[in-house]
Amino acid sequence: MKKSVLAIALAVLMAVSLLTVGAMADGDTIQTENSVAKYENADEKVTYFDTVGKAISAANAGGGGTITLLDNAELEADDVSEPYKYSDGYGDGVYIYGALTLDLGEHTLTCNEFWGLDVTPYASLTIKRGTYEHKGGISYGYTGSAIQANKVKDAGPGCTITIESDATVKTDGDAVLCQGYNNVYVNGKIYCFKNGIFGMGPCNNVTLDGAYIESDTYAVYQNPYTTTLTFERKGSVYNIKNSTIIADDEQYGVFLFNYKESTSSNHVLNIENSSISAGIGVYMVFTDATISGDSTKIISTNEAGNAIFFGHDGYDDIPGGTVGTLNIKAGTFVGPINEEKPNGDAENEAIVIVYGGEFDR
Repeated sequence: MKKSVLAIALAVLMAVSLLTVGAMADGDTIQTENSVAKYENADEKVTYFDTVGKAISAANAGGGGTITLLDNAELEADDVSEPYKYSDGYGDGVYIYGALTLDLGEHTLTCNEFWGLDVTPYASLTIKRGTYEHKGGISYGYTGSAIQANKVKDAGPGCTITIESDATVKTDGDAVLCQGYNNVYVNGKIYCFKNGIFGMGPCNNVTLDGAYIESDTYAVYQNPYTTTLTFERKGSVYNIKNSTIIADDEQYGVFLFNYKESTSSNHVLNIENSSISAGIGVYMVFTDATISGDSTKIISTNEAGNAIFFGHDGYDDIPGGTVGTLNIKAGTFVGPINEEKPNGDAENEAIVIVYGGEFDR
């Protein structure tokens, strides 16, 4: 009889243990001492998790929602369930599906994965109320990214990234890497070793409003489009308003480049009441720029640099001349405003119109 009672007690204990493990995997309906993240779905159902990775898996499966940190936590790719872990030859990352708000709850989320948060096409990611600190390291000579914004193949669409005014992103790589057709809104702070905003792919719409970006390399960088595609792709649009951009004195604050053969319209750059300081403040190729606002300051921190430099896509024996427009309505400019000399039989076609402003050096 005693053996029978003992066997029943052991069976009950094992069943309870299995239920506890299952509950931890699926989340808890009440907060426990191990809870680090709370997930609320669109139906306002709340679930608690002991890792951020599990909370993201639940959010992905639930089509988005809000994850709130309850304490400082680390995001690890191994904590997410399949198919939400991204891996390639460089390292791992964590996929984001649906519309997700990551409320850091005035805490710090750390991530040591090479690719950090990998936002899928059609999805959106909003980061608010805290610090996201990414240390992806170096793989095969390349640095990773805190946030990677993806697109659907060559023609898009992409996804949406928002860094709100009470959020800070720190990374030893790129803060936001745009694969193309991405909408990016930065109202908060970015501290990065590589690029703050890296437009790797085409047709990005980037708005910096009240942003602060400090970079050891480029603060804002738009890659030239590939010339192997034949369909029309519009230039990317960068709006910089009430923002501060700081880059190394051997680098560029804002760098927008394109090729003449890339079948695209010019990039568009609007700068209003913002401060940009770098070796070259603004470098533009196939770009139409408008600079306004009495509070605007574009400063070359290198005696050999330029406040603004108009370049072109020619080199060696390939002809190239400047194309685009620069409208200066107001602001203070420290350093020359220069044009690259044309190559071969090309001519400079850039148009520079000055309505106002103060100029030094």
